[in-house]
Amino acid sequence: MYKINNIELTYILLLFMPFIAIISHRLSSLIAYVAIAFFILLLLFFKSKQNQVSKLTLIYSVLMLSSLYLSFIYQQLEYSFNNLYYIQFFGSQLLFFLGFGVFVNIKSFIIVHLENLFEIIIFLIFGFVLFDFIMINIGMMTSQLMFMVDASSYYGKPLGLFGQFSITSTYIVVFYMLHLSFKSNTNKIKSIILFFLTTLTVLLQDSGTGYIVYMFLIITIFYKSIVFRYLTIPMIFFIFIFFVQSNLISKISYDYFNYLYKYFDEIFTIVYMNNVHSIIDFLFGIDGNYIFPIDFGPLFIISKVGFLYFILYSIAIFYMIYKAPDRYIKMAIFLLVLSNIHYPTLFYPIMNVLLPILFIYVTNYKQWRN
Repeated sequence: MYKINNIELTYILLLFMPFIAIISHRLSSLIAYVAIAFFILLLLFFKSKQNQVSKLTLIYSVLMLSSLYLSFIYQQLEYSFNNLYYIQFFGSQLLFFLGFGVFVNIKSFIIVHLENLFEIIIFLIFGFVLFDFIMINIGMMTSQLMFMVDASSYYGKPLGLFGQFSITSTYIVVFYMLHLSFKSNTNKIKSIILFFLTTLTVLLQDSGTGYIVYMFLIITIFYKSIVFRYLTIPMIFFIFIFFVQSNLISKISYDYFNYLYKYFDEIFTIVYMNNVHSIIDFLFGIDGNYIFPIDFGPLFIISKVGFLYFILYSIAIFYMIYKAPDRYIKMAIFLLVLSNIHYPTLFYPIMNVLLPILFIYVTNYKQWRN
């Protein structure tokens, strides 16, 4: 008989999270939030108290939550702006971390479900990208589940589960790396199939960020090979330089990088710096009534919830990379950080649930192994 427990509920929650963007876009954000809240309430109901969070980590989490609370109070008092949406967007991981750390047996969840979870999500990401690619090529572009009439710059490319090419490309590469880290068998055929799906997805998305993270995937997989280390890595480097110089791929070219630099300089100097009127603005966010573009992740975080939270969160993420037990997890988290320079890859719903689980895993790895 199937037994409901917090491990199974966490698995169902993680399978549900990739669809949040589609549910919010096609139905309502409220439905998505209610569904997540329902899962969390069930977790509390089926709780099994765990000891997976150290006192130091708990204190640090409270410090991060406090910085978000201060940002909320400051925005209300100084600018009469409610930045609760951004606090939820950037701070949800803290709540999931505390909830999982106290109520869910993460070690058992990883043993039972994590390998299978990564495989399913890779198939899901590829399947939705392929479906959208077919819809575009048979003249039914508007049939894409994440199609947006006002996003003309996205026309002609499959939008997939997440509605954004850089996000989708990064996620499928990250999930494949995590698959390599957590796979428990030597089924090479399965890994080859998943690698093929990952490669095809990156090609169909045609994202500059996707090509870059894919290059890191190849290096991470094969870097131990002497031939690869002394021959292939230099070849990849020169091929990358060739693409940049020749403009063969529009999103990996000197012109595009130059455009990004000028665009960033404009946002930083005109949009951000002109709205920083005090050290408090810098620490807790500028006037939220001013629409700030999402194109540069770190600057977007700092503008919405302040530099204090950004630096506290960055320390936690780089600590996670430092503690990661193998190169695949280290590189997966690094690529999320790298992609986050462009779009907030670290903070989409699926990562708000997965990253806390990975943090608990890497910080308890030595203890669980013994």
